[in-house]
Amino acid sequence: KATLRTKAAAPATPDTCVLSSRTRTSLKIRWVAPDCCGSAIDSYEVSWCRAAEEQKDSEEEGNNVERERIYTVVGDWEDVKDALGAKDLNWQMKKLGPGQHFGFRVRAANAEGKSLWSPAAFYSTAASVPSAPECIKNVSENNAHNTAGKLVLEWDTPSSNGEGITAYVLEQQGSGGAWEVAYNGP
Repeated sequence: KATLRTKAAAPATPDTCVLSSRTRTSLKIRWVAPDCCGSAIDSYEVSWCRAAEEQKDSEEEGNNVERERIYTVVGDWEDVKDALGAKDLNWQMKKLGPGQHFGFRVRAANAEGKSLWSPAAFYSTAASVPSAPECIKNVSENNAHNTAGKLVLEWDTPSSNGEGITAYVLEQQGSGGAWEVAYNGP
């Protein structure tokens, strides 16, 4: 009886990592251990980058419009300094801001070498409420459509903190001191 054994090799490339949790200030990714190729996996490396998101409309059958998210890498990939052992199949990035986009990739290592990097996966921290508008100005005198008793205001667009601003709520203080909604819309 003859036994044939192939030589061990570097691990197979891991599949794309997936998002296991997200908050406004953190992202946690996880992955599945790839084939070790005959030599036990002893560690993992994670690399991350900042990313920019672009949304593109694509038309499907029946004229349904679907939004496709396209991410591009901003800057360089950075290696995580944490030591990740063979049993570490997740990693959490902390101290982030709301609505920020990041890319992640992972690779495995064994005594024979390192795998190729997994395909990049892109995720965003949860959005937060928008910042308050600033630099509010009364531009009533400069407005061509100015009519008596009408107030025209303008302000600098505030930070959306991750999601588009869908409406502004303008309140005015009434004669009795209570605040009332004067405008609610785009």
